[in-house]
Amino acid sequence: MDPLKFHYEKVVQYDLINKFHYSKLTSFPKLKKISLSFDIKSSNLKDLIVALIALNLITNQKSLLVKSKISSISLSIRKGNPRGCRITLRKKYMNFFLLRLIQNVLGNVKYFEGFLLAPRNGLQTLNFTLSDIFKFAVLEKKFYIFKSLPNLKITIVTTSNNFNEFFFLFRSLNYPLFSTFNTKR
Repeated sequence: MDPLKFHYEKVVQYDLINKFHYSKLTSFPKLKKISLSFDIKSSNLKDLIVALIALNLITNQKSLLVKSKISSISLSIRKGNPRGCRITLRKKYMNFFLLRLIQNVLGNVKYFEGFLLAPRNGLQTLNFTLSDIFKFAVLEKKFYIFKSLPNLKITIVTTSNNFNEFFFLFRSLNYPLFSTFNTKR
């Protein structure tokens, strides 16, 4: 059993029950999926292949190409040409990636105090961009191959109903979040 799932089942669920008083076990907020993507600005095939390999190494899964839906003269891209790559992680792959992200990547960033959140209606996602992707040890070993990679966009989707549930879920998973809103914790 992966450690994040074990922690969620043994600690976080009981904290959520004590804090929010749920009537059904299925109404607990939980992580739904994590999406990772690279957007390649140029039409260079070499950059696209390097981004695909990087996503495969980071997640241990095969990533997909994202093709352009419309033509753009200013970006010199035709309809149907590849624009980037993405991958969606669920279940155990999501848990292992999130654990690696929290411990190895965000834990090694200098002067990192966490993500600052402001409450919004219907907040169920956390979006951020990771500019220094060499915090992943797999990519750092082959620096000369991956030095031209763009920023990695990460989206974490939950099933929370309001901001307090969302914030409490991530804080109990030891995710570095800070709020501008009083969460009464």
